[in-house]
Amino acid sequence: MKEINELINELAAQISYTNEYRSFKAAEEKISSDELEKIKRYKCLKIKLINTFSVEMENTANELYRELSINEDIKEYMLCEKALSCMVANIYDKIGKRLNIV
Repeated sequence: MKEINELINELAAQISYTNEYRSFKAAEEKISSDELEKIKRYKCLKIKLINTFSVEMENTANELYRELSINEDIKEYMLCEKALSCMVANIYDKIGKRLNIV
């Protein structure tokens, strides 16, 4: 397991040099901790909606998204976060395919 942890550390270091990561960190610096908290609240609502749908919760999530997406810095942050998450998901997918588990 020690070797795997070393590889994880190396992979994380390499990811930190990518445009996706650098763009994400630059976008993150532009938003406040209150805005980050609103983004977290929005994500939590979206996850809850997957498990327990309610019209009221969906309306709350939609209203929060509208509020967030007005701010260009927040919009940029969310897009950069999505790009970085997609890159990490692709890495995960490739590992799964190499191990024949996906």
